[in-house]
Amino acid sequence: MSSTPLAPCPKPLFVHALAATATAMLLAGCGGGGSGGASAPAAAPPPLNAQAPAPAPAPASNKAPVGDAGKAQVARVGTASQLDGSASKDEDGDTLSYAWTLTSKPAASNATIADSTAIKPSFTPDVAGTYVASLVVSDGKTSSAVATVNLLAEAAAFDSVAAPFPPNMASYGFEAKSLVSLGDKVTLAAGTPRLLRSVTVAMSSWACQTGSWDAGTCASAANATFDHPVTIRLLDASGHELTTLTKTFAMPYRPTADATCTDPKQWRAAADNKCYNGFAFKLNFDLSDLKLVLPDTVIYEVAYNTQHRGAAPTGVSGPYDSLNVGVRKVSDVAPSVGTDFAQAFNRQNGNDTADGYSPMAQIVVTAP
Repeated sequence: MSSTPLAPCPKPLFVHALAATATAMLLAGCGGGGSGGASAPAAAPPPLNAQAPAPAPAPASNKAPVGDAGKAQVARVGTASQLDGSASKDEDGDTLSYAWTLTSKPAASNATIADSTAIKPSFTPDVAGTYVASLVVSDGKTSSAVATVNLLAEAAAFDSVAAPFPPNMASYGFEAKSLVSLGDKVTLAAGTPRLLRSVTVAMSSWACQTGSWDAGTCASAANATFDHPVTIRLLDASGHELTTLTKTFAMPYRPTADATCTDPKQWRAAADNKCYNGFAFKLNFDLSDLKLVLPDTVIYEVAYNTQHRGAAPTGVSGPYDSLNVGVRKVSDVAPSVGTDFAQAFNRQNGNDTADGYSPMAQIVVTAP
C-alpha cells in the first residue's frame, strides 16, 4: 500500500520575532515523503531578555609606594641616633620593605647604617659634619622614589663638665665673691672642626623658694623655678670679642632642707642618697645661627647681675643672689676634651686669676 504524501509545509510568514516559536512548532510537524517519521524538534532559542555575559573587570593598576625618611636631626658624635621610615605609605595597602643607605657623609667617616632593612635603623656618626641618609621602599612590585634626610653631627671641642653630672659641685657665687664675670682661656681639641654650635655652663643654685639655706629653713616646691638673664661672651686669645649672647633662663630652686641630713640645712639627693647645699644644673646657649668659626684658643666668660654685683647690679635682693657657677679643681680634674690654656688660672672680672679652680663648660662645634 502506497503511502499518502504529506501536504507540503506552508512557508512561514512573519514580520516579528514573536513568530519564531510558532514557526518552530509548525516545521516540527512537517515531513518529507517515504516511510520516515517526523524530524527531531529544533532547539529552543534563548530567552528574549537574555543578557550577554559581563566582561571581566580590568586588573587594578598598582600604585607606587611613597618613602618618607623622617625629619632632619642633630646628633652627637659617638651617640647612636635612630632613623625613622615609619611615615612611608602604600595606597594599595601592600606590605613595604625598606632599604636605607648613607649617600653622603664627611670624608673621614666610616659610619654605616645598622640593620639597613629596618623601619627604624640605628646610626652612629663618628665624625662631626653632615650626613645624608636615603630610603627606598618597595611593595614587591614597584619601588618608591628616593627619600632623604639630613643628620648634623656635633662634637665637643672643649669639655670640662663633670660626667656623669653630679647632684652638686664646688661653685663660685657672684654675690659672695664680688664677681662681674667668671670664665677661662682654653685650647680646643686638635682635629675637631671649628664651626660653633653651642656653649654649656654648669651652675649651682642655693636659692630657696621660701626661707633660706643658711638658716635651715629652705623650702621649695618640686620643680619650682625663677627667671634670670645670663650672658655668655666669647673672645679670642688676645681678648677681642667674638660674640656675646644674653638669654633668660628658668633657674631651679634648690630642694627643701632634709632633717635626716647630718647638716639639716642640706637637701638629700635620691640619686646617691647624699646631702648637698646647692643643686647642680646646666645652662645651654645655642649659638648655631651665628655661623661663627672659632680660633684654636678661646676665652669664655659667664656674667649675670645680683643685688650688689654684676655689670648692672639690681639693687634688690633676690634668688639670683644665691646663684653660682660650677667649678672644678684643676689639679684633680682635667678637661675630657681640649685643654686649659694655663692650668692654674681662671678668668675673673676680665683678669687672669690663679686660684686653682676653673668653671665647668662645654664648647660644641661641627664642620662647616
